[in-house]
Parts: sequence; C-alpha cells; structure tokens
Amino acid sequence: MASGASAMLDDKQGTEMVSREDGAPIFSEHYENLEGPEKKRYKEIVYLCGFEPYTLKKSDFEDSVALFRGIEYLNIEYLITWFFRARGFHINK
Repeated sequence: MASGASAMLDDKQGTEMVSREDGAPIFSEHYENLEGPEKKRYKEIVYLCGFEPYTLKKSDFEDSVALFRGIEYLNIEYLITWFFRARGFHINK
C-alpha cells in the first residue's frame, strides 16, 4: 500500500487539496510537528484521502438529518436467532 500511496504523491501533487499559489499543498500544524517516518506516512495518507483532516472547517460538513439513510425496521427475531445459533443452540420454529 505504501508504494501505491507513494506513486500517488507523484501523480496528485496537490491537485485535490487546498494549495498555495505555487501549487504546494497546505499542511496543518499537526503535520509540521511530525518527524521522520510518521511525517512521511501522514503525507501519504493525506494524498491518498485527498484532504488534510486538520485543515477541515465546520463549513466543509453537512449536518442535515435529511441526508441520513433511513432505517425501516429492525428484525429483532433475526438478531435473537443469530445470537443463540452463534452459541451452538438449535432453534426450531
């Protein structure tokens, strides 16, 4: 996975992230405080995800309940049957 992420560093150099005028990505203070392999791995993950989590603002998110997927019903009978069968009980209907 690291090699794929490393290749992505070359391909996506700042294309999906917030960047400065010279095209270099803007990293958070958290990133700047990392050292060595942790800093390299964090950078790979940021490019893989396409964003730097410590630079996100509240305005970057939606908080509308209407966007949540609905739950129609919970099949409690299925859950109880699964629970007991997983423990070796035989349930006959």
